[in-house]
Amino acid sequence: MVDDAENVPITLPSGLALGATLKRADARDALSATDDLTLASLPAGASVGVDSALREAQVRSRRQDLVVSRFTGDALEAKRAGGFDAVVVSVASLFRLNQLSAATDYLGIDGWPTAPGQGAIAILVRAGDEARVKALNHAASRTLVDAERGVQERLAGSGVAPLGAHAILDDGMLFLSARVYSSDGAERATSSHALYVSDSVSPAGELAERVATELLELGAAALR
Repeated sequence: MVDDAENVPITLPSGLALGATLKRADARDALSATDDLTLASLPAGASVGVDSALREAQVRSRRQDLVVSRFTGDALEAKRAGGFDAVVVSVASLFRLNQLSAATDYLGIDGWPTAPGQGAIAILVRAGDEARVKALNHAASRTLVDAERGVQERLAGSGVAPLGAHAILDDGMLFLSARVYSSDGAERATSSHALYVSDSVSPAGELAERVATELLELGAAALR
């Protein structure tokens, strides 16, 4: 089974395992707006379509004067059919559909952390069959995705609000940053940590633990 890593449940159904993570594509979100507008240049009262609580909170945190509504299904089709002035969509999905030209504003990952695992493809297999897809696994991408999803897993029982996370590997060092928003985007808590991969037996898990712990200490569970 193949799916976007961001859609893979933290707790897999019995008998399934995450066998491999393919090389990650662009993890950013983008805005697709009429008249080539950006998030900053959209007029007050413009309608923006989103498909997740995270994106809704992020738009509201930047622009309280916009009308934000949810849609289901394809973002560009929702824009056309729903009459939105703009929609937020993953860059990776635009790339896979050969629709990158529809992006009018790329949202920087530092200020707009995306869903854990976004941009990566996960291959799910029957538990015990992981070796059959081992050759497809991109080790660096798996580490990044495991770190981001690790924060999500550790916060899952705390009732946290929308969560964005992003990890990078640079010269042997793993960096992980995560941000929890209130549903209206007015409040947020952010944690960032780093470690050398060679210094840890489980770098993704250790870093996720540090970040999740600090988010809870900062009151992330109280954000609503």
